[in-house]
This record gives sequence, C-alpha cells and structure tokens, in this order.
Amino acid sequence: MPKSLRTNKVWLLTKRENDSEQECCCSVTFRKIYKLAIFELNISKPSVTELQARRLYNKTKLCFVFDRDKFDSLEEALWSPVGQIAIIKKIPIK
Repeated sequence: MPKSLRTNKVWLLTKRENDSEQECCCSVTFRKIYKLAIFELNISKPSVTELQARRLYNKTKLCFVFDRDKFDSLEEALWSPVGQIAIIKKIPIK
C-alpha cells in the first residue's frame, strides 16, 4: 500500500534557456527531479553528480545543472546566447 504524502515541500525543476525561465515539472524526491533535469535538457555529461548536486543544494539552497560537453563554466551556460541550464530548488506546497 503506498504511503500518503507527508511532506509540505516539493522539488521544482526550472529550465533556463537564453534569458527566459520556464518551470517544467515538480517531484517529491530529489533523485527524480535530478533525472528529469538530465532528461529534459538532454544533458550527456552533467556538471555535477546527483550526490554533489544534493550537497550543493544543502549548502546554498539552490542547484544548477548544465552540460559539460557544451559549456565549460556556469557563467558561460548562464549568459551564452545558446545557454541551457537546469535550476533545482525546493518550494512549499500551498
């Protein structure tokens, strides 16, 4: 029998392309939202592993994932005209 939802927060995936941000999906677990980020942006070589991303979020309350094959740094992925980046954050359920 499945567990009832006992959390009051969910993980939100925001896809940033060029200067526009689009909220893609949300999930209850970090693992699922990380895998969705890789799938949604077609990332072949992620900038951080799942464990590194989780630790980064615990320190800064925000996590950026981008493709290392296309971009060398976070700034390049953020401000490049063809830049794509996944932003993972936790939001409260209203």
